[in-house]
Amino acid sequence: MFHTLTPTLSILTAIFLFVFFTNPIYADIRAILEETADYKEATESYKNFNAQIEEAIARKEAVSVFDRERLDMFVPDNIESSQLLVDIERMAKQEGMLFGNVLVQEESDIQPATRDSVSETKEVASKKSTELRSADLTFDVIGTYEQFKKLLQSLESSLTLLEIVEISMTATESPFQQYSLVVRTYALPEVSN
Repeated sequence: MFHTLTPTLSILTAIFLFVFFTNPIYADIRAILEETADYKEATESYKNFNAQIEEAIARKEAVSVFDRERLDMFVPDNIESSQLLVDIERMAKQEGMLFGNVLVQEESDIQPATRDSVSETKEVASKKSTELRSADLTFDVIGTYEQFKKLLQSLESSLTLLEIVEISMTATESPFQQYSLVVRTYALPEVSN
């Protein structure tokens, strides 16, 4: 009788220890290993991102001062919406148009129409650090169609990068029409060390 009781108790003790002690600790160790793997992946991503930043800085440093000044005019480091509105108003007045109803929407979640939506959070975070910042300027101009075409040509030949996102108009029987424009401007992304 004692010959079968000792092995049976040993087996029951082993099962008891496995179920209530070893298995929960094993589950905790597995969770810690998965978390460690996530941290290793994040560290590798950080190293890759830093290498990309250093490469971009090296490319920027390789650009001559003259070319850098020209690029800064085309896509500046920051968006000066007030100066841009003054420039657009000057263009409109040169064409003999009235300028008004200004609204500025600064760099919130504005995205160009050609940009694809990204579903994964990691990809969105890495893209946001390299995307151009943007602001939308909404304004109305009143004038003839010929004046409006000349204004569009002036906006097109502007040194600052401008994208006309939306054009709408209010038609009247008068030769003077009211045109509403939404113009998007861009700035270089902020580089944080």
